[in-house]
Amino acid sequence: MLNKTIGSVVNYAEGNRIRKTETATSQDQFYVLGADGSTEAVYDMSGNTLRFWNINGAGQSIGKGEKAALGETNKFYYLKDHLGSVRITVAQNGSIASYDDYDPWGLQLGGRCGNSGDANAKYKFGGKERDGETGTSHYGWREYDGWNGRLNRPDRFDFKYPSYSPYGYCAGNPVNFVDVAGDSIWTTKTTDKDGKTAVTVHYTATIVNVSGQNLSDKQLEQVKNDIGNQILQSYTGSSDDGNVSYSADVDINTCGELRQGDNAIVISDLSSGDRTIDGIKYRQAGEAPINGNYFQIDVRNILKGDHFGVGRTGGHEFGHNASLLHPDGKIDIHNLMQQSRFSKGTLITPAQLLQINNNYRK
Repeated sequence: MLNKTIGSVVNYAEGNRIRKTETATSQDQFYVLGADGSTEAVYDMSGNTLRFWNINGAGQSIGKGEKAALGETNKFYYLKDHLGSVRITVAQNGSIASYDDYDPWGLQLGGRCGNSGDANAKYKFGGKERDGETGTSHYGWREYDGWNGRLNRPDRFDFKYPSYSPYGYCAGNPVNFVDVAGDSIWTTKTTDKDGKTAVTVHYTATIVNVSGQNLSDKQLEQVKNDIGNQILQSYTGSSDDGNVSYSADVDINTCGELRQGDNAIVISDLSSGDRTIDGIKYRQAGEAPINGNYFQIDVRNILKGDHFGVGRTGGHEFGHNASLLHPDGKIDIHNLMQQSRFSKGTLITPAQLLQINNNYRK
């Protein structure tokens, strides 16, 4: 647990805010968290009363409810932009209760914001909780200050992004990207009474189509299944001694809008990457940065209905995102991380699974 003073005393557990005591008002607030760590409700500890509860959907807060006079309930709903920032709060009768415009780094613009009562004074830029005492926004493990575009603590995964400042916000591109709390690839471990260990590789992602091709919902669902099934199949195994087992937990969304913490599976036209080697033409099927938060797959395999090609490419590029390189030395025709012009293999070895666990364990 981490305690921090920001004009208030704030208590954290695993990056999630669980209590806040405001020194100026003496308000003592207790946070009720859901299974995913999101805030479900906030109680006033001093009066033991419910202050409000969040209306959650699709992995994010879409509104809030609060008690009114005579046992009635007031509900408010958030209209958000592509970054998840709350732009308009609508009351249950359809009237506009608050509105906010922001500069690219999240500062509220003077003369372009308004709030009727306490319709929404808490959730603002990026949909994050904003502390009125400091103006900073709560981003899980860190607090963000829009005045200077910096977070107050270094990124705990800064080794993955050596070209960026560990205090920087969304790689210096706040118009197109959001900064997420934690990772979209991580591993968890459990050990039973016999000393056997089970490691799960977790992965959350959203499919984004920028290829220029109008893919149907059915085609996008098929891409999700092809890639998800390949990851589930390949990233499962056990250590040589049988004491450690590995499995995958995959959550891929097809709506095109990145959820909090998502990697991106980008469908692109990669034809410009095609090349000819020794008189043989090879198609660029995908690409991904090592330890990155996205990978690309070529739309042509989707249009051809090549389910194996889509799945293998997705599983291969996911491996790069999860720190894996191409096999060193001789060609391994069975390995998923071998480039497709040499192999159609789908195997991920125990050593590769161990590498992922060492890099991404919580």
